[in-house]
Amino acid sequence: MIKKNSRIIVYIVKLFMHIHEFLHSVFNINIKGVSFFYKFLNYEDYFRFGNKFLFYNPKVRGSYARLINGKYNETETHIFLRHILNTFSNMNFTLVEVGGNVGEFLIDFGGDNQIDKFYIFEPQIECVLSLNKTVEKNNFKNVLIVPKAAYDTNGFVSFKKTESFSGSHIDTNGNSDLKVETVTIDTININQKNIIMLIDAEGAELKIMKGARNLIQREIPLIIFEYNYVTKQYFEIENVYEELGRDYKIFRLSKNGILDEKLREKNWNLVAININGLFKRLSE
Repeated sequence: MIKKNSRIIVYIVKLFMHIHEFLHSVFNINIKGVSFFYKFLNYEDYFRFGNKFLFYNPKVRGSYARLINGKYNETETHIFLRHILNTFSNMNFTLVEVGGNVGEFLIDFGGDNQIDKFYIFEPQIECVLSLNKTVEKNNFKNVLIVPKAAYDTNGFVSFKKTESFSGSHIDTNGNSDLKVETVTIDTININQKNIIMLIDAEGAELKIMKGARNLIQREIPLIIFEYNYVTKQYFEIENVYEELGRDYKIFRLSKNGILDEKLREKNWNLVAININGLFKRLSE
């Protein structure tokens, strides 16, 4: 699928990403240059990802990182989600992802036999284009892309777009001239059962949960949400407990994809599990 006159460029970018990943995983060193090398991939194309194809959009190249090498940027979350599907191998699920970006989780779970429906909320036009291209190429029948930002209100809000796109977020201060449409998850008619929510919204996670309050109370889903140095500026773990209720217990998702209770240590994603619901087995 790669243009012949561009193979050398692809090879160089992949080689750099292999070196970058090796230094990061072995020595915990992050070398600069990812965005520089990706600038040379300035054409649209599809890259193989296992037996699937991921659309590459040069306008949002900063979002791909390890994906060009067929590896996930958030490996631990993929491991955990696969663990859920394996644990409940005789059941089907509904995925609700907020912040679909270029399709990292789409390429893994789009078309999966255990995923009855996969809702993806993404407000950025170029990312929506990328998602749609990947869906069409792989003929994913279980995916519904909602080209809006999930939030706690319906309307329009300021949106700050970063150079890499992956860190773009709702601008609560209203300083950005760019506007995106928002919608509450409760507004969307989600009637499926066994719901897993995956929320990566650069600080809007709590507001998104508030906009899904009816769904959460009715279906008591498992919720994976981002909680790191960025999101800690907007809410605390106690705020999430206040919203979800004490029937939910919150765990850290460690780098090996296993849950623990080290919430105050360095983390990236947390997992909220209702102790009276389907997913309680995962917390035991």
